[in-house]
Amino acid sequence: MAAMDSPTNPGSSAVGAPRPLFRDTDMGAIHKAASVGNVQKVKQILLFRKSGLNDRDRMSRTALHVACGKGRPRVVRLLTHRHCLLNLCDIDNKTALIHAIQYEQEECATILLDRGANPNVMDIHGNTPLNYAVLGHNTAIVEKLLSCMANMEARNKDDFTPLSLAKYDNKEKMVEFLVTRASKVDHMEKYNCSFLVLYLEGTFIKAGASETMKGLGSKQMLVGTILSCQRD
Repeated sequence: MAAMDSPTNPGSSAVGAPRPLFRDTDMGAIHKAASVGNVQKVKQILLFRKSGLNDRDRMSRTALHVACGKGRPRVVRLLTHRHCLLNLCDIDNKTALIHAIQYEQEECATILLDRGANPNVMDIHGNTPLNYAVLGHNTAIVEKLLSCMANMEARNKDDFTPLSLAKYDNKEKMVEFLVTRASKVDHMEKYNCSFLVLYLEGTFIKAGASETMKGLGSKQMLVGTILSCQRD
């Protein structure tokens, strides 16, 4: 893997991509109304067909993208109730769900997931919504994504998985959360250190959610070992 910036650095190629900007000059009428959370204006625009439900702006975003990024859950509910398309992508191949998570709009993200938004769409960097939730250290959204079958093994263009992103960014609590969550579903991810099974001193050690582990001592020691492992 090529040398990289920190995953939280906007200059990174495949992780820590900068959050989208919302400029009025890029938007159509429905996008502007969604941006400020004007539900009545959005209804009026749709009623008089001044814009369509899934119309794109200059950045190929729909009103749903904008409402999610700006944190307008009432607009998100309106658009989803009218059966807008949930998984359309902008010019960076980002879905509205990715926008919601990048801007830490938990309520908007939850609405989308409850409506069946795809949690595994990758943007142009190969990042999924789960990657951005991990980088944002939002365990509630991570848990929601995993309950909606988000792929814990998906790799972005720099070969990072959600777990290795947390490890690379030295986020011990997120590593512990992912290990604990994965152990409950017996989910394994393999890189230099396996997600649930580490080969240490000739012994395979199964990670438990809270139990003491043979030959390793504790889940905290497992997390420390994962954080200390070096990638190839």
